[in-house]
Amino acid sequence: MILSNQIKDHLKGPKSSYAGTRDKEFRCEIVRVVGVTPTGHDSIKFFIAEATGAKTLDNVRSNKIVTLSTTNIFTSESYQIKGRLINARPATEEENTFVRDYMASFDEAASKLGFEPGMLSSKLLSHPALAIEFVADQIFDQTPKVGTGKLVSSV
Repeated sequence: MILSNQIKDHLKGPKSSYAGTRDKEFRCEIVRVVGVTPTGHDSIKFFIAEATGAKTLDNVRSNKIVTLSTTNIFTSESYQIKGRLINARPATEEENTFVRDYMASFDEAASKLGFEPGMLSSKLLSHPALAIEFVADQIFDQTPKVGTGKLVSSV
């Protein structure tokens, strides 16, 4: 599935994002995402803190299923993207720098909403990070409005 320019633009910059996975008994695991970037015409890479990501890492390595939920904190524009794992590994030094910059941007954006500058990035674990890349198979619009949950795109 080719990611639209709208989705790629949505993924860039600071968003409130979570990754969802499940184990073999279908027990769900949700973890805070500390950076997201589109990596190709149909792929996305996101980052989670190693300290909080062990179960997520086990789940994606076991069943290869990934769900990313991402929301613009200013507009509430939201998407749920479901797909299949490409790879999961420790983040490189360059990727950890990306995560630091992403978190700083998120913190700056949150301060515009009244949060104390530095409050979020100082409290959210983000380093060292794990990089999880996946191929998008389905995208659902989760923006609060009539039609929420509608399938936007699918393979």
